[in-house]
Amino acid sequence: MVQLVDDLFRMRMLMAGVYLGLGISSTYGFSIFTDHLRHKYGYSQSDITTISTVGNCVGYCSFLAGMLFDYAGPMVVLPLGGLLGCLGFVLFGLTFDGYVVSNPSVIHFSIFNAILYLGCPSMDVSSVMPLMLQFPLERGYVVLIMKTFNGLGTAVLMAYFNGWFKAANSDQPEDNNYSGYAYFVGGQILLCSLIGTYFTRLPMYFPCSWRKKRLSSEEAAEREKTLDLYMSQQAPMRRLRIGVMLVVAMLIFSTTQSIATAYVDTSHVGYLAISIVAVLLMASFSVIAMPFQFLGRYTPVCPTHMEGIGKATTGLEHERTGETICEGAVADGNDLRANVVAVPAPQYSGSFWSHLLTVDLWAVWLACFGMWGTGTVMQMNAAQIYRSKNNGKFDTRTLTLYVAIMSVGSAAGRMAMGYLDMKLSALQRAGKTRTLTTIALPIGPLLLVAAYLFFAVLPGSVLLLPFLLGAMGNGVGWGVGVIALRMMYSEDIGKHYNFCFTSGAVATIALNRFMFGEMYDAEARRRGEFPSCNRPRCVRNQMFILLVVNVVATLAAALVHWRFSRFTRARLDERETPDSLQDGKDMIGMGSSEPIAEEDHLQS
Repeated sequence: MVQLVDDLFRMRMLMAGVYLGLGISSTYGFSIFTDHLRHKYGYSQSDITTISTVGNCVGYCSFLAGMLFDYAGPMVVLPLGGLLGCLGFVLFGLTFDGYVVSNPSVIHFSIFNAILYLGCPSMDVSSVMPLMLQFPLERGYVVLIMKTFNGLGTAVLMAYFNGWFKAANSDQPEDNNYSGYAYFVGGQILLCSLIGTYFTRLPMYFPCSWRKKRLSSEEAAEREKTLDLYMSQQAPMRRLRIGVMLVVAMLIFSTTQSIATAYVDTSHVGYLAISIVAVLLMASFSVIAMPFQFLGRYTPVCPTHMEGIGKATTGLEHERTGETICEGAVADGNDLRANVVAVPAPQYSGSFWSHLLTVDLWAVWLACFGMWGTGTVMQMNAAQIYRSKNNGKFDTRTLTLYVAIMSVGSAAGRMAMGYLDMKLSALQRAGKTRTLTTIALPIGPLLLVAAYLFFAVLPGSVLLLPFLLGAMGNGVGWGVGVIALRMMYSEDIGKHYNFCFTSGAVATIALNRFMFGEMYDAEARRRGEFPSCNRPRCVRNQMFILLVVNVVATLAAALVHWRFSRFTRARLDERETPDSLQDGKDMIGMGSSEPIAEEDHLQS
């Protein structure tokens, strides 16, 4: 019997990851409520900022979700996250309809937003990390497709709102059906989480802690052997490329419709047509998981007692016997060498708690503080930056253009990191380089350094460039961040990943609320323009502070790469010694919350 990784099983997981990305993006749906909160309840911009800041802080403090993921796996975290996200939006809708609180305060909406943000971000680790493990040879495609889509779901939600919930014959915000939209998005989050729960699984070689403790030694050994299957069988490349093309199509659609509807008067029929296109684009992602050979070659398998692992059906075994990581390329007509099994790269072993006081983890955290944290400050204050740099002149259409450019820049940054990881991984397997993807870690904060420098010194007429550079830096940070953390740590991947999320919470409080907000308000009061501030100096000093933060983040990122590169080179050199596989330093084992060896081991 020839065992194979079930390719359609993995592709269904990737499809579910896209829909989970739409659910995760729902947190940005709060921005649609801002006009309603301002007009119906009389909230000031400061009140709305407080509500959004509370949500962002709670979303970034998702370490408990990482702990639960490591212990129980995605099948527990995903439905829980979906229920919380759904509950948050339903509470918004019920309050808008007057059922929950007759006279809601900022505290009420802050609590609802906190519940929403407690749920949606927890689905991130439970979708992206299982995909990283299921596609160890195609991590770059996971970033290109799933992680990139996390930032594109906002355009889909906006299309749904404009087409189905915006008042057809009125431009007044109070005539829109905000409660209906809240119920719809809440139901969508729950549906996406259930789809993810049904399809998403950890690979057999990487059980969660709860499962690992209940495996016999024979079962553990059997599962561990499946690692070779994942390291030798490439996923259907044509299907992955179709997924990338669909993401590019969604990017073009989101950018075009955002700019077009801002500059061109659009009728209700036009908005309805845009929403239908959005639905069709979302549905098209199911193509990558359809059982048709012309969409990408795969071998039908019979299920076994191990999920995701099948045995080749009679008469087809010869097709996959001896196939390797080059299978996808051979199927596409590329003459690559066969019978090559990729060897897992060295990683830091040990639990999260054993790394908590290490230089490497805190250097990664500091790099994320710059890439993720200061990027959030730019996004949350785009309107204030634009108004101040433009001497008080404000055009909603221009702001919409900047928001669209930030979406494009973020997506471009994530896709660039996915592509870089694909190329470097291929060169590493071919033995042509030892360069690691972590070499790209300093790129994100460097782009943000350039962006904040330009924000500080350039006139308001050329803000397009710094917004684009800043968004690209933020996108690079999200793309390379998830890859780097998966590359570096063999165990407790949920804890390591979500620990770095806390950098965003610290940035939201320290840099957004206290640094940017207080300095902006102080200058506005000094000039007598509060709550607005209509001169470039209102934001100039903040830009220099954010620049310095990213200089430090760049140095931290460079330190991370240097230390990890030195570590991997030392381990690879040990492999090449005659007794390297017997000295106990080069081991492959299943991931868990507990180290399986005293010394550094390897884990895909």
